[in-house]
Amino acid sequence: MPTVVALFGMMIAGAGVWAIVSPERFHKSTARWLLPAGRWAGAIPRVILAAALWLAADDSRTPIVFAVLALGFFFAGLAVLVTGTSGLRSRIAWLTLQPAQFTREWAVSMVAFGGFLVWAVFPALPIP
Repeated sequence: MPTVVALFGMMIAGAGVWAIVSPERFHKSTARWLLPAGRWAGAIPRVILAAALWLAADDSRTPIVFAVLALGFFFAGLAVLVTGTSGLRSRIAWLTLQPAQFTREWAVSMVAFGGFLVWAVFPALPIP
């Protein structure tokens, strides 16, 4: 599971770098989340990350933080399903109306969070 957490961390950090470099293109890419299937595409990765965090907690440098994050991501995945497409649309519409600087500031937190996930599981990774 540490490998799955590290992969999620790298994807989150990569998305953050993309949003820093090109916030406009990052906003345009969110249009696919407005489809009804986008709800599932938003919920399933959150639940998978929650499970991976929960199972990798003992192998991480911060087991308690991982357990809390696992619960948070699990409930976030459920919230995406419960709010439905209209709730998701309103959040994405709000995000795309923000200035590029706001997106860049959020993106820095994405890079930091992704880096934290990789750092926390790095000792447990099966690196030859």
